[in-house]
Amino acid sequence: MAASPFSVHTFVTKVKSAGFASTSRYQVFIARSTLTRAGTINNNAASMNTKANDITLNCENIDLPGISVTTFDRRYYGVSRKLPYGLLYGQTTGSFYLDDNYSERKFFEEWVGQVVNKTNFNISYYDDIVSTITIVGYNLNGTENLRVNLLEAYPIQISNVNFGYSNESMINKVAVEFAYKQYDFNDPSKIYRTELPPPIGF
Repeated sequence: MAASPFSVHTFVTKVKSAGFASTSRYQVFIARSTLTRAGTINNNAASMNTKANDITLNCENIDLPGISVTTFDRRYYGVSRKLPYGLLYGQTTGSFYLDDNYSERKFFEEWVGQVVNKTNFNISYYDDIVSTITIVGYNLNGTENLRVNLLEAYPIQISNVNFGYSNESMINKVAVEFAYKQYDFNDPSKIYRTELPPPIGF
């Protein structure tokens, strides 16, 4: 009988040499420069860029989105086959801690207000509402090992913010759902900025 390719020694050696991906070693960056061309955000460009930097620190979690191959059934004779015809990118959701001024909620409220004007309900030009969201992952040594750019992203839903006397010791937070055109995976040629700040707290 042939020996099994798996052994405890092989597994331990693999873990020590490569390790596993950590869920807590990441940063999220939002390119605000594309959101300073029109509307109220243009009038508050400096403060909005500052808020974008704060959001990097206060992102509690974010989903690395998935992708699906869209197919259709084709039968020539006998069993049908699924044939591909395109790609479908899912939406993603991030959760953000709120500071004492609710700056993160205000940040996304202003962004949504640029997508659809809350007074006259006019829709902005697409190029004026989209941005790039970059998710960066790090290994245990703090070295970047993953970079995913969500291209042409914008918020489509802001969650409720809960208040309650029983939650006095908890930090309030808000969840935001983003739509985007597509993502590129580890493609340095499409990174929206040449350098990102070093990882925090590693």
